[in-house]
Amino acid sequence: MSDILISDLTREEQVALFTNPTRKPIVELRWVNSSNIVYKIVSGKVLSGSLKVQLQSGQRRSVGFSMINDDENLIPTDEDSDIWFDKTVRLFTGLIVGSDRYIEQQGVFLFGNPSFDSDSSTNIVNIQLYDKFATIDGTLNGITRYGYEVPASSNIGSAIRAIFTEANESVSPIINPVLDTKTTPFSIRTGFGETYGSILLEMAEAYSQTVYYDQAGIPRFEDQPKQNNIGSVWDFTIEDNIMLGMNHSYDLVNMKNAIQVYSANSSNATLVKGYAQDDDILSPTFVGKIGTVLDVIEDDAIPDNTLAQLRADYELLKNKEVFESITLQCVPINIIKEGDIVTVTNPHTGANRERFMVIGIDFPMDFDGTMNLSLSKARTVQDIVLL
Repeated sequence: MSDILISDLTREEQVALFTNPTRKPIVELRWVNSSNIVYKIVSGKVLSGSLKVQLQSGQRRSVGFSMINDDENLIPTDEDSDIWFDKTVRLFTGLIVGSDRYIEQQGVFLFGNPSFDSDSSTNIVNIQLYDKFATIDGTLNGITRYGYEVPASSNIGSAIRAIFTEANESVSPIINPVLDTKTTPFSIRTGFGETYGSILLEMAEAYSQTVYYDQAGIPRFEDQPKQNNIGSVWDFTIEDNIMLGMNHSYDLVNMKNAIQVYSANSSNATLVKGYAQDDDILSPTFVGKIGTVLDVIEDDAIPDNTLAQLRADYELLKNKEVFESITLQCVPINIIKEGDIVTVTNPHTGANRERFMVIGIDFPMDFDGTMNLSLSKARTVQDIVLL
């Protein structure tokens, strides 16, 4: 039986696969050692559960599922057990059609707290899996013994690599190359008992970046997903047999189309500030159409006007995204990822191939359930230029 990556198929082949009446779901766990070599595979034993993904910094992915337990080595008794403190698994989901297996990797995980249900006829293990960021944010590991400091004027790219290394991450992070040409304008310190993850999250927020582990288990510190000129990975329509339903909502209450950022923490004791507003005449929240609806953000970690302006631009972009959103139900499609663009057509709401960004995924592990997507409207915006 051969393995085929679903993402390598054409769109027509993908549609045919996900609607094939003979398709059979498959969920596979592959244990890997410290050299990233697979030494154990468990396939076809998952009974129910879900994979949840959020487009955010920090832990993006979480998994909970029940599985047939016919392997005593799953019981966490010592370091030789398959479920143990440092054991790592790759999660794959896919479909079997005929003699072919169509799969996609969904992430690299570590184990949370297992539990075991059994009676005279059944033996089930309930498993939680954590995103690798849990190893640096204090969930599973990553607490600093004496605190940590990134001195002022440090090269940002080098500082990020050093933090991951200090947190015992052996995989080299993928970093926005612009960060290798910039230095920190201020010191970042954490106290005793704080985490390496908190330092990275603080730096990501300060420079309007995102930090997370991707589906291959590689750490990343990079720009937010770009919306302009990105092709759609899937086109949903209410009239096909892929999309099962949707809720289309507009946030008129919490919408902000102007952002003022303040900081009082500058070296020369002057007030640091940045301001951004929606001046796009094609935007439904254009200040010239609805007036100014202001939000004020105070963050004393921002050292200068350049970074304050960057933060204001970034917060305005987020507000434009969440003004219009969709919760969409569809058959399970395991190639849709967080940050992807999809289009939605629904004559009942006036949507005609409208572009939305995927910000949340709830994927049923058994493939028999419904996949839920959280989408935000993809607005055409100018790219935010770092520093």
